[in-house]
Parts: sequence; structure tokens; C-alpha cells
Amino acid sequence: MSSLQKGTILDIVADDLNSSCEGLCRVNGQILFVPGLLPGEKACVKITEAKKKYARGTIEKIIDKAHFREEPACPHYDQCGGCDFMHIKYDKALELKAHIVAENLKRLGHISWGEKKIKKIPAENKVHYRNKFILPVREGEKGEFLCGAFKRGARSVVPIPQCLTQDLAAREVMNYIAEKAPRYGIRPFNEKTKEGYLKGIGYRLEKRNKKMMLIFIISSEDTAPLQPLLDDIDFRFGLIDSIYANVNPDPAHTGMGGKSIHLGGKEYLDMYLGKAMYKVGPATFFQINSRQAELMFQHVLSLLPFERWGAVWDLYSGVGALTFYLASEFKRVYAVDVNAESVLMAEKNKERNFADNVTVIRGDLESLDVTQLETPEVVVTDPPRSGLSESLTAQLKKVCPSKIVLISCDSATLARDLDRLSGEYAIKSLTVVDMFPMTRHVETVVLLSRVEK
Repeated sequence: MSSLQKGTILDIVADDLNSSCEGLCRVNGQILFVPGLLPGEKACVKITEAKKKYARGTIEKIIDKAHFREEPACPHYDQCGGCDFMHIKYDKALELKAHIVAENLKRLGHISWGEKKIKKIPAENKVHYRNKFILPVREGEKGEFLCGAFKRGARSVVPIPQCLTQDLAAREVMNYIAEKAPRYGIRPFNEKTKEGYLKGIGYRLEKRNKKMMLIFIISSEDTAPLQPLLDDIDFRFGLIDSIYANVNPDPAHTGMGGKSIHLGGKEYLDMYLGKAMYKVGPATFFQINSRQAELMFQHVLSLLPFERWGAVWDLYSGVGALTFYLASEFKRVYAVDVNAESVLMAEKNKERNFADNVTVIRGDLESLDVTQLETPEVVVTDPPRSGLSESLTAQLKKVCPSKIVLISCDSATLARDLDRLSGEYAIKSLTVVDMFPMTRHVETVVLLSRVEK
């Protein structure tokens, strides 16, 4: 009989971390995952779930602590599911992120790239770095108004009034709305009954000038219930430059929906990265950490010192965050994205940056024939978590640019994409950029060079 039975209590030492930042332990050949347990730590653990191939447990008591464990600075850390690495000293947390990337490359991509070869770009701002945040709003079991973050491992919401990742100025606005909204009779969404009006509140913020776009996620197109609250906010906060209601009537989906209603202020928020300027809407993708995005884009430029006179493809370009950062350095840039709003924003950003050398194209990279574009010297891609489509990978191998720069927010799909390209391309450098301090998430930038045959 397996020793990992539900309810069993045993002393165990963690060997490693999995990609979800859980302690990975081995007991008589079986795998045990323990949230919060760090490599090398010994703990008394209670088994809470036992499956055929693995088990899960919770820490009853830590017997031997790792030297890199520290007390979390955030008072919400034990309950909030937003951060994962706050109980680890920063330098070690960055090492562990690189370790997770290396393990995914080895296990999923059959790529041996030692951790010591991985370059690291640490975060300059480790707290209050987010320029965007959407906080879910829910009705509690007793009918109370809850606004904050999802509880660790659950769908219930816990308030986070002292969140350390939110921008301080924006956090003040979020806390004020969470306090005032129920007083104006705004009903929160109920996860069980699928009823209620307000599903979430959020912001976008430009840190250089502290101008803010306020976003309310609501279940219907009726914006009248918000008006008394908006009048209140208008008199109190001068940093709010734009206000939107994002409509999501789907009872099974609580995030942002497809339609946004402009309620006041400017139609778009002005954002800046380096010398480039951008207009963004409530739903368009833009890097969460502006300063780290600048450092990452600077790094991308440093990888391409001799390619400035050729054409560059920026695939999955969004509103053109990287496109217009590259535009002043390269002769021609082709920006391709499928999202209509992002393409519209990219066209506006092209005008604003006087980037006549940029061509913006709307197309689905799952099916678009990119081989019809001007043959590139360099291809830069920053895909969603799902990674590069198989069709696009095949086309890249056909076009065969001299260099490809892959930017990835998911090292598991990155490993798969690198494996698919391995016959035609060799890895020249691999860098992790700590875009999301205190969480398990990390951006990875890989430079690929064409293999000359």
C-alpha cells in the first residue's frame, strides 16, 4: 500500500520546486507536492489529496528552514493567490525562476541549457510595479461586498488593501471604490447564483505622469448604477484621465468582456516606453511592468547590433509596444496581430511616433501566410502563453531569417517551440527578465541564429 494516503502525517524533505512554485518531494518513488515548502527544507506534512500518480499535502510545521526563506512583507500573502515568491529572498527567487525555465527546456524541449548559462535581468522595482490591475468583485457568503484577489487555490475573493504589487496612487483609488461602491447600492457579482452587477474594478496607469484609466467590469450595458460613484470619484481624485465600463454578460466568465463603453475623460491613455509613445484602450495588451519592459526591449536591441538595415517582422505585436521601440533603429518593421482593437491602436501609435517605416497588418498567425511579406533579416515574436502556432513555426523555417528573437511568458510552450525550430536554428543566448517580482512568472528572451548548412 502507498504511504501517501489522505490524512497521513509524515516528515519529508523537498527536493525541488515545480513550475507552480510548490515543493516537490519524493516518497518511495511517489511524487508529493507541498505548497510553500522550499528545496532542502524538512517539514511535517499532512496528505490532503492522494492520486494514482501523485499526492498533495500541506505544511503542519517546518522542522528545518532554508537559509533563503524570509518573512513575507505583505500582510495578505498567506491568503492571496497573487504572489508566490514573497517568502524567498530576492536573489534566490530569481535563481529559482531560471531553474524552472531550465528544467522545462530540458524536460519538454529536450534542450540542455545549464542554469549558469542563463542571463538574468533583475527587477529594478520590486514593489508597486504594476501599471495594470484588475481586481475581482464578489458577494460574500453573508452578502458582503468583497473586492481584492482570488484566495490561494480557490475562487473566493479576499480583500488586499495593502497589496505591494499595485501602484500606490492607484491602490488608493481601488481601496476607495471598494469602500464606497456598496454604499451606493452597487451589487457585487455572486459566483454561485451567477447574479449581480459589478464583476471587477481595475486600472491602467502611466507611471511617468501618474495619469490613470479606471475600468469597471459590469454584467450589463446599463451604466446608470455607476453614476453616483463616478460623481464621487470625480471630485476626489485628479489623476483619473479616463473611465470605461467593460461589459461581460456571460455568467460563466468573470473577466473582461468584448465591449467597452467610454464613460468619461480621454478616449485612450497615453503610455511611454523609452522614446516611444503609445495610446492604449481598456482591453488592449500592454506590458504590465513598464520599467522592466524597457530593460527587456533594450536587451532585444543589444542582440541585434548588425541587422539595422534589413526588414524586421514583429509578430503578435499588439499595440506595437516593441514595434515602435524598434522602429527608430531599423529600416523597415512589419507589425502583425489578430486583435482588431490592438491593430487600430497600432495605427494610431504609428502616427504618433512618426513611424513611416512601420507597416501594420491585421492577421491571424494561426493561418496567415506571412511568406508573402518582405523577407526579413530578423523576426521578433512575443506570443501569448500558448506560444507559436505550428503553422507559423513551419513558415519561419521556410523563410529562414538569419535571427529569431523569441519572447515568452511561458517556458513550457517556449520549450516546445524551440524543439520545433531546433533543426534550423541554434540558441545563442537565453535571458530571464523578472517582469513580475514576487510571483512565479518570468519573461524569457531567446536569441536563435540560423544554422548554416
